[in-house]
Amino acid sequence: MLPIFDAAMLQNPPLVPRGGSFDAVAAQVLSRAYAPALAKLERMKPPRTLSTSNDTLQYLTGLCLLLQKQPKKAAEHLFPLNRPGSSFQQEVQWLLGMGFLLEGKTAAAKAALGVVSKNPAHPRSAAAGQVLGRLE
Repeated sequence: MLPIFDAAMLQNPPLVPRGGSFDAVAAQVLSRAYAPALAKLERMKPPRTLSTSNDTLQYLTGLCLLLQKQPKKAAEHLFPLNRPGSSFQQEVQWLLGMGFLLEGKTAAAKAALGVVSKNPAHPRSAAAGQVLGRLE
């Protein structure tokens, strides 16, 4: 499943939020310096971070862990963002499906990515359909 994961993430780069205190972390993520990015994110944990930034903090932490091929740890940070009202919900749905794929949980990956692919308004709909096609 690793080649499918790597190809899908390369063809469909994950959202990397930028702005304010997250600019330096975003730059590290984009340059694939995940360990230093995680160290910075760890230092930014509340209460030093504004509560409105907590979703961004959780998302970037989960993303770094997933890109380091640690899907279980990533899910701990990403799953709480898979809720209505989260600005990251749609991207998180895609990443959780990719995490299942990385873990070798093909049935769970198909279920998660199937939900994404069936929603034409979802920005990752086509990408999820492509991954599902490779899993058949």
